[in-house]
Amino acid sequence: MSVHRQLVRLEDLAIPREMVLRLLAGRKARRQPRPALEVAITDALETAAELVAPRGVLGFSHQGLPGASSLTHTGPLVLAVGTIGPVLEERTAELAQRGEVGRSCILDAVGSAAAEAVADRLNGLICALAAATDLVPRRRASPGYGGFKLADQAAIFAALQPAEIGVTLTDRLMMVPRKSVSFVVPLASYQPGELAADPGGGDQVGRGSGREVPPARDRLAGHSASDGEARRRAAQAEAARRCSICGLPDCPYRDLPLGRPAAVNESVWQALLARGGFDG
Repeated sequence: MSVHRQLVRLEDLAIPREMVLRLLAGRKARRQPRPALEVAITDALETAAELVAPRGVLGFSHQGLPGASSLTHTGPLVLAVGTIGPVLEERTAELAQRGEVGRSCILDAVGSAAAEAVADRLNGLICALAAATDLVPRRRASPGYGGFKLADQAAIFAALQPAEIGVTLTDRLMMVPRKSVSFVVPLASYQPGELAADPGGGDQVGRGSGREVPPARDRLAGHSASDGEARRRAAQAEAARRCSICGLPDCPYRDLPLGRPAAVNESVWQALLARGGFDG
C-alpha cells in the first residue's frame, strides 16, 4: 500500500514566547518574569530566528499506518514529521561547553517551543488539505504517548523517509535532530450539519464533541442575567467555540467521533499533496 508524500516548506515560523516561559518556569510562568529573564528570552528568540530551518514532510495513507502494531485506526490518516534542523541544538551544546549554562537552557527551551510550532503548522496544513474533502482531522497522536507505542515510530519513518529533510532515527527510536516531531492525524468522515452523538451525554462545547453549536446570542436567549453577565457568558461561549490551533470559531477540525466509515478518493489527496510543494 502506497503512502503519498510531499515535502513542506515552513517559512516565517512564529515561536510562541508563552511556551518558552512555561517550559522554563513551569507553574511559576503565570507570574511576571524577572526583567533579566525577559531580556534573556528575547535574546534567545532573536538568536533562534537565525538558526532554525523548519521543514516537514506529510504523507497520506488510505488504510491506517502500514506496519504499526498499536494504532487502532485503520481508516485514512495523514502522517507527519517536522524539524527545526540541527543548528540550534549545536549552538546550545556550544554554550554549555563554554559554561554559559543559563543561556544554553533558555535557547534549548526556545528550540522545544519552535519544534512544537512546527507541529502546529503541519497540523494546520492538514486541516487546510482536508477542507477540500469530506474528511475531518482528529487530534494528532505521537509515538510514545498514550497507547501509541514508541516502537511504531519506525513505521512512520518507513512510510515518510524523512531523511530527505534531515531527520533520522536512532536504534532506540529517538529522532535526530532532537528538536523534531512526528505524529499521525486520523481522518474522520463528516457531513456539514450532521449531529454527532455525544458519548458523555453532556454539553461539551469547545471540546470537539461534534455537536452543532448555536451562536452565543442564541445560547443566551431568554437569560435573565444582567447585560454585563450576559456579555461575559457570551464571550466565554465564543472563546470555547474557537479552535486552539487555527483560532476560527466553529472550526470542524477539533476532536470528533469517528462517525461512518469514510470513502475517500486517493487521487484527490495525491493531487493536493503534490500541489507545487506548497508553503506552510
